Amino acid sequence: MGDPITPGDGSGGIDVAHYDLDIDARDRTGRIEVIDRLEIEATQDLTAFSLDLAGMDLGPVTVNGSEAVTSRVGNDVTITPDRTIPNGSRFVVELRYDGIPEPLPDVALGESLGWLRSPAGDSYVVAEPGAAKTFIASNDHPSDPATFSFTIRTTGTDTAAANGELTGRTTNGPDTVWNYEMDDPMATYLVQVAIGDYELTPPDTSDTPTIRNAVVRSAATKVGPALSRIREIVDLYESRFGPYPFDEVGCLVADSPGSFALETQSLVIMPAVWFGGAAEDSAETVRILAHEISHQWFGNAVPLARWGDMWLNEGFATWAEWWWAEHAGTSTIARETDDAMREATGWRSEFGAVGQPSAENLFSPNVYGGAALSIEALRRTVGNEVFDRIVQTWTSRFASTPVRSADFEALSQEISGMDLASFFDGWLRSTTLPPMPAPI
Repeated sequence: MGDPITPGDGSGGIDVAHYDLDIDARDRTGRIEVIDRLEIEATQDLTAFSLDLAGMDLGPVTVNGSEAVTSRVGNDVTITPDRTIPNGSRFVVELRYDGIPEPLPDVALGESLGWLRSPAGDSYVVAEPGAAKTFIASNDHPSDPATFSFTIRTTGTDTAAANGELTGRTTNGPDTVWNYEMDDPMATYLVQVAIGDYELTPPDTSDTPTIRNAVVRSAATKVGPALSRIREIVDLYESRFGPYPFDEVGCLVADSPGSFALETQSLVIMPAVWFGGAAEDSAETVRILAHEISHQWFGNAVPLARWGDMWLNEGFATWAEWWWAEHAGTSTIARETDDAMREATGWRSEFGAVGQPSAENLFSPNVYGGAALSIEALRRTVGNEVFDRIVQTWTSRFASTPVRSADFEALSQEISGMDLASFFDGWLRSTTLPPMPAPI
């Protein structure tokens, strides 16, 4: 895709419409067998094309049922069909592969990401930005979201959870087949597949969206106070951002490292160690839960065309987190703004301009708090009514459409009727911190 943040990821010439993943996870050593069927549209004449896949032992690959020639260099699988695929045509690729997924190191987080396992042997996925390829042969870039079907085969007492709706569960002796459908487009880094000693809470269908959670059994008695706030979080955000974009919302509480959470689509992941502490700890856990749920609008429903515009995801999510804290009575937007302004000069000095991160600085405070300041400055500049119209138009007009910063800047000028060129230059592309407009 030519993205400098994740060089080598993604492939031009193809647009993946759907992934049908059959994952056999009955081997408790961690080995999985995968049948990965992709429905793809050619965006140019194709004599060959490539997909991303890291590790794993690759077996036969077919295109429209005919065996194709494959070659691998690094994490790229080049597939040569038996005939040219014309521009605009739909075709089906099926890959079979197996192995123990090996996590990939990330330069920004300093941790290995992908299909991960807890000390107890439970698995879960943390794949942002480019580690879905550790178990999915895919166009592993956010600019190519697709719908997903999951068939997950487990054995014994293992439970499987994934994005979207649980549409089927069939037991045959010790084995269980779980079927999930994510029928809204989803970037590959937002995929969640969790297998192990998880408890699936009964879905709450009292209102839309449906709330359903998956919780590692050791934490099942500790999560209730925090997860009970999900409906309240969604209701608050819908009042400003527009309708929740998916049919389901919930949280996977995993036995994962306590260093980060992730906005995996419709089923955000958070570590079990964050639940069950003192009241102030619970408030902080709910605040982070609110941050990840806000991403369902910002980054999930409206995907990025390039990772370099990450401020659009994390700036809105951090600002939404501030707004949630004000709603919950634990802070105010004004206080959060003042605190971030005291740090922001240092952030720009260390990490550069908010809207121009490097691969190493993709998850820096500048892309979170610094970008949230840009959002708050815009709100103070255009006023609440116009700001809300900008945000609601953004989440509706660009749903499932990969976006760039320029798209948001143009929309803000369109809705506000103001010349905001110098505003965005200062808040996104300068290493000098502009003054924050007065509160409104």
